[in-house]
Amino acid sequence: EANREKLAAKTIHKELNEADEANLLEEA
Repeated sequence: EANREKLAAKTIHKELNEADEANLLEEA
Protein backbone atom coordinates (compact mmCIF):
# COMPACT_ATOMS: atom_id res chain seq x y z
CA GLU A 1 0.00 0.00 0.00
CA ALA A 2 2.73 2.46 0.95
CA ASN A 3 4.65 1.42 -2.14
CA ARG A 4 1.65 2.18 -4.33
CA GLU A 5 1.37 5.66 -2.84
CA LYS A 6 5.10 6.23 -3.36
CA LEU A 7 4.81 5.09 -6.97
CA ALA A 8 1.81 7.38 -7.54
CA ALA A 9 3.69 10.33 -6.05
CA LYS A 10 6.71 9.55 -8.24
CA THR A 11 4.51 9.34 -11.34
CA ILE A 12 2.80 12.66 -10.56
CA HIS A 13 6.18 14.28 -9.90
CA LYS A 14 7.48 12.97 -13.22
CA GLU A 15 4.44 14.32 -15.08
CA LEU A 16 4.85 17.72 -13.42
CA ASN A 17 8.52 17.81 -14.40
CA GLU A 18 7.67 16.97 -18.00
CA ALA A 19 4.99 19.67 -18.04
CA ASP A 20 7.49 22.20 -16.66
CA GLU A 21 10.02 21.24 -19.34
CA ALA A 22 7.37 21.61 -22.05
CA ASN A 23 6.47 25.06 -20.71
CA LEU A 24 10.13 26.12 -20.71
CA LEU A 25 10.52 24.94 -24.30
CA GLU A 26 7.42 26.85 -25.38
CA GLU A 27 8.71 30.05 -23.77
CA ALA A 28 12.15 29.80 -25.39
